[in-house]
Amino acid sequence: MARQARLSKVLVCESPAGDAPRLREAIDALGYDTVHCPTLDDCLRVAPQSAPAAVLVELPEDLENAVSLLQLLRRTLPTTPLVIVAPHATLETRARIHPLRPYYFAVPPVPSDELRAVIHGAVTSQLQRA
Repeated sequence: MARQARLSKVLVCESPAGDAPRLREAIDALGYDTVHCPTLDDCLRVAPQSAPAAVLVELPEDLENAVSLLQLLRRTLPTTPLVIVAPHATLETRARIHPLRPYYFAVPPVPSDELRAVIHGAVTSQLQRA
């Protein structure tokens, strides 16, 4: 696990109004190298260079724009596991996110231990593909 953690990068896109400290804490507890982005636009800019093993996205309130940006992110990183936490999700949101093939989609509250297990599973699945 320690070697895997050192070699694995997780891209974290936090929503300004979300639960960023808890998300950071969950990822940092795993020891992965993290790249934190304050917006999805920033995430899209750094995604190609960072080559993450997984991407954790906390969707902002502006879901229309967020879904469009997630579609671009999926095209940029077609096989990278997307872990999506959607505080303001509706059934329509879930239906729009589904074609993006997220590794995990949740509406908070998501227990920290569950989030850690999901991130670890996403990174592990990506490393096994490589």
